[in-house]
Amino acid sequence: MKYQNTTEKVAVDRTLPVFADLVMIAAYVVLADVLVYVLPAGSVLRKVITIPLLCFVPGYAVVSALYPRRPDAGLSNAGTERGREWLLGDSAGWKVRGLLSVPLSVCVLSVLGVALSLLGFSLASQWVPLAALETVVIAALTVGLVRRLWVTPSERFRVPYRRPATRFADALSSPSWPERALNLTLVVLVLLSIGGLAYGLTAYSSAERYTTMTLVTENESGEYVAGDFPSNLSSGEEASLVVNVENHEGASAEYSVVPVVQRVATDNGSAVVVERRQFDPFNLAVDRGESVYERHTFEARLTGSNVRIVYLLYRGAPPDNPTVDSAYRYVHVWLNASASGVPATEQVQPPEPSGDAVSPAITEFDARYR
Repeated sequence: MKYQNTTEKVAVDRTLPVFADLVMIAAYVVLADVLVYVLPAGSVLRKVITIPLLCFVPGYAVVSALYPRRPDAGLSNAGTERGREWLLGDSAGWKVRGLLSVPLSVCVLSVLGVALSLLGFSLASQWVPLAALETVVIAALTVGLVRRLWVTPSERFRVPYRRPATRFADALSSPSWPERALNLTLVVLVLLSIGGLAYGLTAYSSAERYTTMTLVTENESGEYVAGDFPSNLSSGEEASLVVNVENHEGASAEYSVVPVVQRVATDNGSAVVVERRQFDPFNLAVDRGESVYERHTFEARLTGSNVRIVYLLYRGAPPDNPTVDSAYRYVHVWLNASASGVPATEQVQPPEPSGDAVSPAITEFDARYR
């Protein structure tokens, strides 16, 4: 009597080409890189694209490098031997790969973040961590591709696509209640991991955003230092300061800087500007997480005591009448500006204004909550 094994036919999955999953992961990385660059920071679509890139792709790439074979490759029987194979050997099914991808992604991100910090790279800039992550993913995919090429064609892993929802439901309705409980627990842990990481990304994107502004000078070796500021100047004498602006706003920004020389007097303990001379403003384009240095050369347009030069920072174009109160950030340094032929040492040192004024020294007005 002729026997036909119909059960075996039903169990056989239709599969994608042998390297299709690796190609799709690599294509997603390239597409996500382009969209992250194009889409504005904080957009919903950008978050939707970023979550799989962080929560799943790195782990799947590592799993592909670890397990090039299909789960039953080279096994003569099933059962406990098959259960040990994906842990101790180099084979794993699609369920194991999917479940391992999420925790391995978290591990890859953690190790990568620590490594970049130890190497001195700034994590505030999105491009350095993103480039490092993509390098790790592409390297792992390349290792996975080479390892699949080493095994025989019949043993290479292929992604099944026949009725994935049905097969997922079968995994949760296994006849064995310990196996069913384990599958359900793994699914819950994966969902919690994805939800936690997604929440972290959302919280980070809406975290405190600010811009810092400082004044520095350039020494003889070309290094920027917070010292050696020009103080004693004669009328018409030129001096230089370097404005440093660092962008932590979460996106690229256009700034305007307005230099102003002010004479300040005290009125009932508060600083009052009694005279001012404004220089031409200049613009700065600063990428997210980047720091820009801009040299500004000026001359003392006011003489006498209580004179300071103030740099007012605005996001976008400055107003018609820029002041300290309207500025997004500002920094200043006090000057002793003397008339021609009058020694600067005879100038009266500026008092320390109270109230809304800042300390009469070079300061960074890092008012992140203004």
